[in-house]
Amino acid sequence: MQERMVFVLALALLFTSPVTFHAEAQSPLPDVEIECQPETRISVYPGSTLTGFIICIIQNPSTSTEEISIGVNSGILSAAHPGSVSVGAGSDVEVQISLRAESGMSVQTITIDVEATVTSWNGLPPPIDASDSSSSLAAILQYSAPTISIEEIDNEMTAGSDYEVLISAGNNGNNVDRISVGITDYSLKQMESEGFQISIPTPNMEVESGDSRTFVIDIRAPKGGASNDELTVEFYAMSDYSCRYEGMGCNMVFVQSSILVIESEDERAMGVLEENSIMVIGGVSASILVAAAVIVVLKRRGSNSSRLEMDDEYEDEYYDDEYEDEDDLDDDFFDDL
Repeated sequence: MQERMVFVLALALLFTSPVTFHAEAQSPLPDVEIECQPETRISVYPGSTLTGFIICIIQNPSTSTEEISIGVNSGILSAAHPGSVSVGAGSDVEVQISLRAESGMSVQTITIDVEATVTSWNGLPPPIDASDSSSSLAAILQYSAPTISIEEIDNEMTAGSDYEVLISAGNNGNNVDRISVGITDYSLKQMESEGFQISIPTPNMEVESGDSRTFVIDIRAPKGGASNDELTVEFYAMSDYSCRYEGMGCNMVFVQSSILVIESEDERAMGVLEENSIMVIGGVSASILVAAAVIVVLKRRGSNSSRLEMDDEYEDEYYDDEYEDEDDLDDDFFDDL
């Protein structure tokens, strides 16, 4: 008998437990519960959609249908959402809240408060106030936007001399970024093959959003004379943030300039000296040749004069002997007379 009573009581508890749980789950008075996603992320780089979404679940734990209004406090963001929803007894609905930011907004986190309030219960004004709220975060994402320009460069560099190229690198992104500056690989190899020496004392610096920094690139022009061709040099500025987090490769910007190597004053002087030396050597050589020619002519004239003198002496002796013979004959002839 006692065992039968225990069994009946156990069955009674088994069947009455769901009824009791259901009665606790549903409220005989107006009530509402809301739960929203904890976070949304919004991209604000130029050309992005600038939007983010938060999904909220609104529940009606009461025993009657409710009209529930929705209010959103989104701070500096614009919010679009339904003004109210109808939720049946013991049911829930999903509500989407759309948030819109402005292009280029700085990196920040904005709290989004969503409130649900019962405005009608079973078709009548609720006998009591019933509301609930949930908070989410809207994270404005960082983006990179490096800029570059040449502040100062000598387009004509004297061979063997040192120069400073000043590069201005800016940050048009929406948060502090580390910017690196340098010469592209192709230009660097070309310059080094020509004999240029390049060094960058500070190749990267932190740059605040909307600011710029000046980078110095030290260049020593190659020795060995002037080049007839201009060398095109390409400089770059690169965002460190983009390389680490943006997932689309490093964000780089470029600027070009031309460099022409000209002769130094020493090289010019050496060139003039070499030309003058050639002229002097040429002049001396010509003078030697002229002097040699004169000597030859004089020698030839001397030999000719000697020959003439010998001929004259020969003729004088010939004529003297001949005339002496003739005089002797004349004297003998007159003596005979």
